[in-house]
Order: sequence, then C-alpha cells, then structure tokens
Amino acid sequence: MGRLFKLELENFKSYKGHQVIGPFYNFSCIIGPNGAGKSNLMDAISFVLGVKSSQLRSSHLKDLIYRGGAINNSVSSPGDTITETDSTNSAGPKKAWVMAEYHTTDGRVLKFMRVITINGASEYRFNGKVTTYEKYNKELEKENILVKAKNFLVFQGDVEAIASQSPRDLTRLIEQVSGSLELKEEYERLKEEQEKATEDSTYNFNKKRGINAEMKQFKKQKEEAENYKQLTKQLEDLKVKYMLWKLYQMDKQIKELKDDIDSKNNQINEKAEEKKQEEVTLKGMKKDLSIISNSIIHSEKKRKNKEKEINSRKLERISTKEQITNCNEKIGQVKKNIEKIQQDYIKQSDAIMELEDQLNKVNNAAKIFEQNIQNKEKSEIIKLNSNAMQQYNKLKEHARIKTLQLSQEIETIQRKKRVDNESHQRLKGKIDEFRIRQNELNTELRTLNSQKNNSTDELENFTRKLNENKKELDEVITQQQKTALMEKELSDKLNDIHERLMQAKADKLETHRDYVIKETIKRLKKIYPGVHGRVLDLCKPIQRKYDIAVSIILGRNLDAIVVDDNKTAIECIQYLKEKRIGSSTFIPINSISVKPINEKYRSYVKGAHLAIDVIQYDSIYEKVIQFICGNSMVCDDLSIAKDICYNRKQEIKVVTLNGVVIHKTGMITGGQSGISRQAKRWEEKQIEELKVMKDDLDKKLNEIARSKYKTSRIDYLHSEISSYQTKITFVKQDLNTLEKRIESSQKEADYVLKEIAKLEPLSSKLKIDINNANYKIDVTTNKINAITDEVFKDFCKTIKVNNIREYEENQQRITTEINEKRLEFTTQQSKLSSQLVFQKDQMKELENRKEKLNDSISDEEELLANLKIDLGDLESNIEKLEANSKSIMDVLNEQKDTLRKIKDSIMSKEKDINKISSNINSLEKAITDIDTSLEKLYGERYIILKKCKMNDINIPLLKGKLSELMDNEIETSYNPNSMDIDQIANSQVSHDNNKRLLIDYSMLDNKLREDKEMNQKFLDEMKRVTAECEAIIPNMKAYEKLDETEQKLKETNKIFEISRQKAKTAKERFNQIKEKRYNLFYSAFKHMESKIQPIYEELTRTRTSANGPVLHGTAYLSLEDSEEPYLDGVKYHAMPPAKTFRDMDHLSGGEKTVAALALLFAIHSYQPSPFFVLDEVDAALDNANVMRVASYVKRHASDDFQFVVISLKNTFYERAQALVGIYRDREVNSSKVLTLKLDGEYEN
Repeated sequence: MGRLFKLELENFKSYKGHQVIGPFYNFSCIIGPNGAGKSNLMDAISFVLGVKSSQLRSSHLKDLIYRGGAINNSVSSPGDTITETDSTNSAGPKKAWVMAEYHTTDGRVLKFMRVITINGASEYRFNGKVTTYEKYNKELEKENILVKAKNFLVFQGDVEAIASQSPRDLTRLIEQVSGSLELKEEYERLKEEQEKATEDSTYNFNKKRGINAEMKQFKKQKEEAENYKQLTKQLEDLKVKYMLWKLYQMDKQIKELKDDIDSKNNQINEKAEEKKQEEVTLKGMKKDLSIISNSIIHSEKKRKNKEKEINSRKLERISTKEQITNCNEKIGQVKKNIEKIQQDYIKQSDAIMELEDQLNKVNNAAKIFEQNIQNKEKSEIIKLNSNAMQQYNKLKEHARIKTLQLSQEIETIQRKKRVDNESHQRLKGKIDEFRIRQNELNTELRTLNSQKNNSTDELENFTRKLNENKKELDEVITQQQKTALMEKELSDKLNDIHERLMQAKADKLETHRDYVIKETIKRLKKIYPGVHGRVLDLCKPIQRKYDIAVSIILGRNLDAIVVDDNKTAIECIQYLKEKRIGSSTFIPINSISVKPINEKYRSYVKGAHLAIDVIQYDSIYEKVIQFICGNSMVCDDLSIAKDICYNRKQEIKVVTLNGVVIHKTGMITGGQSGISRQAKRWEEKQIEELKVMKDDLDKKLNEIARSKYKTSRIDYLHSEISSYQTKITFVKQDLNTLEKRIESSQKEADYVLKEIAKLEPLSSKLKIDINNANYKIDVTTNKINAITDEVFKDFCKTIKVNNIREYEENQQRITTEINEKRLEFTTQQSKLSSQLVFQKDQMKELENRKEKLNDSISDEEELLANLKIDLGDLESNIEKLEANSKSIMDVLNEQKDTLRKIKDSIMSKEKDINKISSNINSLEKAITDIDTSLEKLYGERYIILKKCKMNDINIPLLKGKLSELMDNEIETSYNPNSMDIDQIANSQVSHDNNKRLLIDYSMLDNKLREDKEMNQKFLDEMKRVTAECEAIIPNMKAYEKLDETEQKLKETNKIFEISRQKAKTAKERFNQIKEKRYNLFYSAFKHMESKIQPIYEELTRTRTSANGPVLHGTAYLSLEDSEEPYLDGVKYHAMPPAKTFRDMDHLSGGEKTVAALALLFAIHSYQPSPFFVLDEVDAALDNANVMRVASYVKRHASDDFQFVVISLKNTFYERAQALVGIYRDREVNSSKVLTLKLDGEYEN
C-alpha cells in the first residue's frame, strides 16, 4: 500500500499555469468558498487516474483545458512570468496535464500523468514514459486502484444516489467492486449454450423413444390386418340384407299413405262446396251491413249539424242574456248616479236659499243702519255759533295752509291705501272662494279615484276569470281532441287485434286441457302468492324461427309451473289432489341446483347459439331457464350440429331449427310427430296475450267514454267568456268616463291651486303696503297735529277741549264709523252675490248632467226591450231544433240496433265459415303431413339407394341398375353433411328413381318382411361387427413402415449420443464460470456484510444523556437470491438508534446519508484503495452526525489508508491533519492553492 503525495496541474479547468497541490497527509481536507475550484480538484484526481470525460462534468476532453485567460484578455501582474511550459498566448493554452505523485510503502515514487491537447487527444505517461491505457491501468491495479469500480473516490451526489438506489443497483455496485461483473457476458453466453445443448439432447432422446414406440405399433398392426379382412366381408353381407329390409318396409308405408291421401281429398271437396254456399249468404249480409252503415253515417252527420246549430243558438242565447243583465246593471248604475245628482241638486238648492236669505238679512241690516245714522248725528255732534265757526274756519284755513303739503301727502297715501285695501279685500274674497272650491274638488277627486280603483279591481277580476275560462276552454278542447285521437288509436288497435285473432282462429287453437290448466294456474296464483306461472307463459323465443328448437329443448317442462320454494310446490300439489284437477310438474326457484353455463359455447361456432341466449325471459327466471336448458345449443342447420358433436367432440344436446336433435350420447332423432303442434303453443301464448290486450283496450275505451267532457261544459265556458267580455267592455267604458272626469277635476284643481298660489303673494304684498301706508299716515298726522295744536291752542281753550282733534275726531269718528259700517255691508253683499252666482252655475250643471243620464236610461231601456224580444225568438228556435234533433237521434238508434243485429249475424256466419275452413285446413294439413311423410319416405328410399351405390352395396334389382343414378342427381340430392335418414332428398329425383329401379325382395323371407322390429337387431349386429372392425383399425402398410422405422432408429441413436456429449461439456463449462462468478460476488458480499454493522454502529453511536447508556443503530445486508445472488437484488436495511424498523425511503435526509456512508465505507473496505477521496459527503448532515463521520475518518486514517475530503463544514475539517485551501485569484482569473498543517505551517 502507499499514499497519494501530491498533484501537479497545468492549465486544467480553472487552474491556470503550473500549480502544485499537496502534500496530502493521512487525513487532509480540501476547503474553500463555492466556485473556487474544489470540485475541479476532484476532477483532476479522477482525470489522472483514467476516469472517462463524461464523469468529469464535460462532454469532451478538450473542454478540460483552461479558458479563463482568453476570457480575461490575458491579464497578468507584473510579477508573473510566462514560460514555454505555461503554453499561454493570446489564443489561450493548447494543452493541459495532471500528474499524481504516489509513494509506496517500500519507498518507491510512482508518477502517473495524463495529458490532453486542444484537439481532444489524450496521452498517458507512467514515470515520465508514454504508455497505453491498458498498461497504465495495470500499474494502478497493482496498487489496488480500480478505475472501473472507482473504489478510490466518491463524487458529489453519489451519497444521495446510493441512499435511494434499488436492490438491483446495489447488486451491480457489488459486482463492480468484486470483479464478478466482468464475467457477466461470458456467463450469459455459456448459459445460453448450455440451454441450447440440453434442449437438443432432450429433443433427440424424445425422438428416439418415439421411434421405438412406432416399431411396437407396426408389429401389432400387422397381426390385426388379417382379422380385419374377415370382419369386413361379414359386415357387407349384413348391410345388403338390412338395406333390402328397409326398402321393403318403406314401399309398404308408401302404399298405405297414398290410400289415406285419396280418402281425405274426397272429404275436402265436400267441405269446399258447403263453404261456397255459406260465403254467398255472408256476402249478402255484408251488402246489407254496408247500406245500413252508410245510413248511420248520414244520420250521424245530420245529428252533429243539428247539435252544432243548437250549440250556436245556445251561445247566442247566453250572450243575449248577458247583454240583458248588463243593460239592467247599467240602468241601475245610471239611476244611482241620478239619485246622487238629485241629492247634490237638493244640497245646492238649500245652499242657494241660505245664501239668498243671508243676502236679504244683510240688505235689511243696511237699511236699519241708515235710519239710525240720522238720529245719532242729532245727539252727539257739538254745535258752534257763527263767530266760533268763522274763527274755526279761519284757523282751519290757516292750519290747512301751514299743513297743506303734509295734508296732500296724507291724501295721496290714503288714496293709495284705499285702492290697496279694496284690492286686498277683493283678492281675499277670491282666495276664499278658490279654497272652498279646492276642498270640493279634492273631495270629488277622492270619490272618483275610489270609484276608479273599484272599477280597476273589477276589471282585473273579470280579466283574470276570463283568462281562466279561456285557459280551461283550451284545455277542454285539447283534452277532447287528445281523447278523440286516443280513442281512434285504441279503436284501430282493437280492430287490428280482432283481425289477428280471427286469422289465428283463436277459438280453434285453445283445447279443453289448455283451458283447464290456465284456470288452475289462475286459482293457484290467487291462493298462493309464490306461484309465478307455466314456463310457457314466462318465456318465449326471441325470433319465430327458433319456435321448434326451443319447444324441443324445453320439452315436457313447457307446462311445468314455476314457484318460489318447495313449501309452495307441496301446497299446490295438495290442492290439486283435493280438487282432483290432475297432476303438474313444479319447479321451485330457491331449491333447484343449477350448473354454470359454459361461456365458450356463446361464440363457439358461427350459426350456433346457446339455447338460453335465444329465449326471452325476466331476470328472476334465469335460474329456471338455465336449469331446463343447461348447455343445450340451437344450430341453424344439421351440418353445424354435426361439426359440434362429431368433429369437435362436444358432449352436449344440439337441436336444429327444423327439429333434428343430436343427444349427448351422439344419438340422432328427427321427424318427431307433434313438433309443429308443440311449436304452435307459442302462437297460443301470443293469442292469449292478444286477448289480454283486447280486454285492456276495451277497458281503456270505456274509461275514455266515461271521462269525455260533455258539450254542456263547453257551452257553459263559452257563455262565461261572453259574459266576462261584456262586463269588461262596460267596466272599461265606466273607467274611461271616470278617467275623463278625474282629468277634468284635476285640471280644475290644478288651476285653482295655481290661482291661489298666484293671488296669495299679491294679497300679502297689499297687506304690507297697507301697513306701511298706515305708518306713514301716523307719522304725517302727528306732524299735522303738532302744527294744528299750535294754531288752535287758544280756540280749544274757548270750546273747552284739549285740542282741536278731540272736537274733529268726535265729528270724524261718527262719520268714519258710518263709512266703515257701510263698507262692511257692501263687502258682505258683494261676497254673498258672488257665491250665489257660483252656486247657481253649479246647479245648472247638475241639471244638464241629470238630463244626459235620463237620455241614457231611455236608450238602455229601448235596447233592453229589443234584447228580450231576441231572447224569446232564440228560446223558441232552440226548442224546435232540440225536438228535430231528438227525432234524428231516435232514427239513429234504430239504425244502430239494426246494424248490431246484422253484425251479430255476420259474426255467427263467419264462425260457421271459419269452422268449415278449419275442418278443410285440418284435412289439408293432414294431407300435407302425409305428403311430407311420403316425400320423406321417397327421399329416404333414394338416399338408401344412393348410399348403396356410393358404398358399393350390391342389392338385387329386377329392373334398372344402381349405376343409372346420374352424377348430377347425386349432386342435387346429396349433401355430405346430411344424416343418413333424416335428410330429405329432392322429391322429383326420388320419384324418377322409384320408376327407374325395381328391387328384388326374394332374399327376404316372410318372417323378415313381417317383423317390423328387425331394424334394431340389424343395427345391433352391424354395430357389433363395425365395433370389432373399428377396434382393429388395420394399417395395410405396416410391413413397409416397419423396415423404415428400424433404419430411422439407428440414425437417431448416433445423433442422440453426439448431442448428449455436447450438453455435458456445455454444462461443465457453465458451472465453472458460474462458480467463479459466485465466489467473487459472495466473498465481496460476505466481507461487506460483516463490515456494515460495525461501521454503522460506529457512525451512529450516541448517548441519550451524560451518564446514559450508549446507543447505536443497526444495519445489515440481505440477498434476494442466495443461489445466484448476482441475478437478483441485494437489500440494505438501516435502523437509526432508538427507532423502529422502516424502509430507507422513510428515513430523514441525514439518516439516509449516514446509512449511505456506512455502506460506502463497507464496500470500499473490500480490496481497499490506498487513498479515498470524498467530495462534500457531509452536505446533508447536521453537526452531530458531521462530528461522528469526521471522528470515524480520523480514527481510520493511517499510513495504509489515506482520506482526502472536500468539505465546507468546520466541525469536519477542523479534525483533519492538514487543510488544502482553494481560492479564486480574480486578478489572473485562476484557482490558487494554500496548504496548512494544523501545527501552523503554511505551504504555498
């Protein structure tokens, strides 16, 4: 063993120029920041030790040459020197190389060097000399450095790959390490040679054994040939005698059948004549039926026209009554309106009288006031003498002159005030009148709107009821149409069923026994709920062509009764015994044992079907049908049936569509009597279903007749619709009138409101002006009073008043009071006069409205009288039409009675004719059956003759020869797949041959001729002889075959010995390589198996606490195939400390990494490399696991086992002996190296 001492690189990847990395110690760590070039150092180690470029993170070798200088435009520092070895120029380096210096334990220095050029060429050098890769690799292998197994390095990511690899991947890895993988190709080649040699040897051995068996068989066949010849002669004699006996019996039957046909033809002629006479009578009846039917149609048409006319008149009557009702309602409404107007008129009259009375009272009060004025002036006015009066006038003039201007101002103001006051009073009167009218209009609008709402509600109610009646009328008419259509459809179906029943001759088909069975089943169903019915009633063929075949397969079970269980069956049997009805077969569904259907028969042969697949039934009866049918099959023709039973050797019951049966034993039956009758029972079932359908249709027609809508309902709906339409018209008219009145009143109310709004501001303004005028008058009056007081100061003392105004006011007050009182009377008279005029106008308007309503009443009463006259006419007309319709209905009922009688007569006559036809058909059917039997006999006779010719059976003939049967006749009549007797030949050919050939029956004695049971005796004897012949099955070429077989045996023995020797040699060679491969693999596996637990235990050793016990994990390897382990997988299981067993996939990332590292260390402990390079294997580990792995590496690092580890975790690399630091020199764009021994020594 030795160690990797150092590396020298030049222009390799990120390392520019020549650089030395090392020395490497027992445990060295490579550290540095990401992107510095650590992994490139790993690639350099791999590269120099011969690893392929695809595993060095590059697709081509030339990509490994440094390219950083070219990208950095050859930047270099002043201290750098460029030599030839640098190989750098402006175009970049042309080559790169890596050299590994390796020191052995005996002191030798080995230098491994690998060079690459810019064109991708690679060169290997060992100790400075160029060598080949093979020699280079051998020198590495001498030091136990295996390039193929890569037992010296672990790339970044290999740990994760190993942790997630499959058992087979682990097997391949062990094969690479052990070297057994190199033997795989040779192992597979020798294994294939061994298998081929063994196969050839087995084939030749079986061939030899087969030839020996043939020799024994040919010897036995030689002995059987002689015995076969004697039996054949005996069988031919039996066949001649048997054929003569059969032909004799057939000729005898043919004569009997011809006599029977003649007798039945005579009976048919008699019945045909009787039927002809009955048909003439029936024709006359049908002619009468046609005449009476036409009369009924004509009468029905007249009746419908009358009903239509009556309905039309009734609708007119309803409309007229509705109009009369509406007229009465309208007259009543108008009268109510007149009464209301009359009430309003009385109120207006009372109001006018009250206003006139008030006006008279005001006028009388005014007259009395004028009379009182004169008396008041005499008593209250102060009298002055002439001097005083003259002095007063002078002073007054003087005061007037002094206050002239002020007096004029007051007069002006007072004049304007009077005008304003009059205007204000006038406006106030108008506003009061408008307010009164506004209240009246609001009351009227409320009344009108209430009437409108009522009318609108009535209109909506009438409209809703109108729509409901229309909808109901549409539904009634639609339902009536649907009912009519349904009635027609049901009638058509009923007629169709009548015709089908007539054609099927239902009265004839149902026998007394069938009737008894049906009635019995009906009673049983009523008594016992578990009774379902006959098999015949519970199923049917899916097509008519299967009727015969299905009836044969079901057989006697057709009348079997299906019940739920054994208990029900026993109760039914007891009931039949008590009633002495008869016996029946019962099939309990829950108790029968059914074998499963063989599914292969569903699509076994084209033209063949399982019987259960051609029967239609409910799923609850599947078990019953399967019990009856089993695996029975239905075939389209006899050839398919033969192919299934004879060629394919299927032991099942097969039935053809025409009734031929091949039983499980191989026996064939056909031509059974009663097959057609049995098959027609399906028709009976259909007839029964038709009868049920007929009863159902009759019931539905009766229900339709009961549920038909009566004409009176439609008339009622028409009248209701007409009534509501009339009511809606009148309501709409009233609504229109109300809307017009509301519109008119609303317009007047809006006008009144607008006038009030316009007058109130004017009134307010006048009131303000009056107040202002009063204020100005007061101010001016005070000024005048002051001046006047000064002028009248002395005069007032004379007349003993405080001031002149006291005198004047006394005089003025009286005058003013008089004027104000007069103004008040005038105002009241004016107001009452205006109200009186307005009330009279309203009264006149009421008189006009009353006059219009009276005119409307006259018009409506006139219309009402006319409508009553029309109603009387309609009533009279309807009575006449109803009387006429009743007479037509009486005639129609008489015609229908006559029609019913004629139909009954026709049905009776048709029954008689059908009975005669039924007898004729029975006779014709019997003749047909006899003809069929006759033709069958002719065909069978011809087939026997044809068989005799084809099989060289020489029967004696009195006339003709068997050779006269022409080939074309044989082709026409003979079908090679037909049965011997059951196939009917062409009738014309058969008749011709009967005339052409006359058979000599002299060989048959009287006993044989009369004995009809000889058929079975002949068959048994021929069967015995034939069985003996068939049991022998001689081979006439046995002598020749015996010689050929002896020669073939000798040749086969030689070939067998050669192939046996080859197989032995191939097996020995294969076992040698197998053992070698097994030993290589198993020795490696056992070593790894023994190492994996200690390594994993060391890597996972831990304590739960400071003084707690030491825990460790468990790991082991297991083989899936212990005999040849390299052919299957190797399973690796790891259980971390204090955890239960689980799959590797369920471990955490750190647990997987520790387990993978343990496996790697165990694998590489087998034939270990002197050094081990690891690239960031601690990436997924936590600090605790990193410390355990680092401790393990440190403990196992030695002079014989060197570790070089790339790591980024200080807890790992701080335990190393030396550190190799990789950093990036940005100035020269290159990776650089620093080496540090942990004792403090730096190496650059």
